Amino acid sequence: MDGSGRLVIRPQYDEAGCFRDGRARTVLNGRVGYIDLNGRAIGWLPQIEDSWLFVDGLSPFRETLRIGGESRNAIGYKDRTGKIVIPAQYASGKRFSEGVAAVKTNRGEEWSRDWGYVDATGRLVIPFQFPAARSFHEGLAAVTVREKGVHGLFKQGVIDRSGRMVIAPQAWFIEGDFSEGLVAVEAAEDWPRHTRFGYVDRTGKWVIPPRFAGAAGFSEGLAAVDFDPPPSGAASGPLGYIGKLGQTLIPPAFTSACPFQNGLAMVQIGRKVGFINRQGKFVWGPKEEPVYREGPEGDVSWPCPGEAYLPEP
Repeated sequence: MDGSGRLVIRPQYDEAGCFRDGRARTVLNGRVGYIDLNGRAIGWLPQIEDSWLFVDGLSPFRETLRIGGESRNAIGYKDRTGKIVIPAQYASGKRFSEGVAAVKTNRGEEWSRDWGYVDATGRLVIPFQFPAARSFHEGLAAVTVREKGVHGLFKQGVIDRSGRMVIAPQAWFIEGDFSEGLVAVEAAEDWPRHTRFGYVDRTGKWVIPPRFAGAAGFSEGLAAVDFDPPPSGAASGPLGYIGKLGQTLIPPAFTSACPFQNGLAMVQIGRKVGFINRQGKFVWGPKEEPVYREGPEGDVSWPCPGEAYLPEP
């Protein structure tokens, strides 16, 4: 549907992802393909059955290899024609972002396999050295490092595209990726008894102090946060939206809140879902939809647009 809630491409697919670069991934009768903004099929890719979204023209694929006398899953990358560009060789790998992908070496024991970054040709541009690594966004990526001389103790910092540490590793948890110059961070002075989320800038300076029970990335100037408990007089539900100064723009009223895209955000209230505008007004819904996930205690949830079809390999 478009921004007014009007249906522009009729329901017909088994799966459908978000549009990127004018195309969206679909699954119809077991076949993977792509459509344009008018719903016209661009092409089918039956030879790429175990694939994810193409970014920078490449998509991860999984293959089973014999390594050291044992079978191991390995990740490689194919282009849109199905041609293997980077052979399957990594224990894990994320989608390409800003020309590089975070990959995990398949060498050694599982506990000792580190992450590094490769370019679109498969060249290792940042060596394997991190116990964990996120994708690059806005030229920065969060990485985990081992505390020097202390086995098993980890900290998180931020590197640039050259691999240089631009925000020194600290005892905090970086929640997500940089967006609009900020990234959500969980301060852990008294972890796990008392943790709060806030936002730091590209230098690591706190811009919004840690005072939320949860925080997502900024999109179109707004970020969903968990007020838990909500301010006095707020509607039921702990999730609302703040601005880049930390001010409340949409009061907490939701049990789930997705990022804004093209002026709209999908939200959940109990068993109902709908789309709101930047003023917090519903332009579609809320109404009950088929439950996507149901937890052991009866709690239900739906994925944010595109989330269900953008898993990491």
